[in-house]
Amino acid sequence: MHPGTIRHAVLVVALTLAGRAFGQDPGSVPAPEPKPYEQVVKLWKAQLSEEFLLRKIEREQVTYRLSTDDIIACKTAGLPESVIEAMMKTGGPPAPAAKAVAAPAVEIRPVPAAAPPAAPAPTVPTLPAAPPVPPVVPVVAAPPAAPAAVTVPSPVPWVDRSWDGLVRRSPGVVLFRPRWEPGKLSFLEGEVRWLDAADAARNVVLSLAIIQEQFLVCPDDASSDSGCYEWGVKTADAEFRFRDAAGKREMSSKPLELFNAMKTIAPSLAAKKYRAKKG
Repeated sequence: MHPGTIRHAVLVVALTLAGRAFGQDPGSVPAPEPKPYEQVVKLWKAQLSEEFLLRKIEREQVTYRLSTDDIIACKTAGLPESVIEAMMKTGGPPAPAAKAVAAPAVEIRPVPAAAPPAAPAPTVPTLPAAPPVPPVVPVVAAPPAAPAAVTVPSPVPWVDRSWDGLVRRSPGVVLFRPRWEPGKLSFLEGEVRWLDAADAARNVVLSLAIIQEQFLVCPDDASSDSGCYEWGVKTADAEFRFRDAAGKREMSSKPLELFNAMKTIAPSLAAKKYRAKKG
């Protein structure tokens, strides 16, 4: 055997024995500590809602410091972009320190003595010109206007309309199914009807007579009603809320269309707008 090979083998054995003498197992590798975002992913996979995760991130004030790989892992796990953005806002790299800029040297020169001011020349005041006299125009009285015709508004007919691509907020606490359920909303024959796309048992039919209020939900920084993202109605004991299936909290024209259509059908129905904090 080559002498260099023998020396290398002896060195490996010596290092192995030294590691065991100090209580180290050469085959063991310490497990990496879990990152904070993994706890959020675990709660999302447990079917907790987007609003719950946003409140948790805001309340606990954990600094997540997401890397590019962390953001990709969150997106692959199905986390909403609003939750990922909330974690990204919890911390970031420190701002670079401003460099001190030396002030340029200023040369100080003596100021020569100023000559005494010359006496001002006397001024002769001028009189303002007289304004022109406007010509006299004879006033001719206009003939009396005819009385305006009085029109009596006709009753507004019920307009049958339907909207696809909407989702309805699931009532009660949701743990093992999505919070928003897809379906179709219609104004038909004096009723508001919701046909659930997956379960006919969750269909809803509301007569206009039992609806007490309609409302819009808008971000607190929205400059107009076009930025509102939810429409809903209230009865004496229940509330029903709808969104665009693709819009979530983004801008969508459907909530405002529903709101205006209901105002046309039932102009005396209470109509309100609620502001929600944007997450």
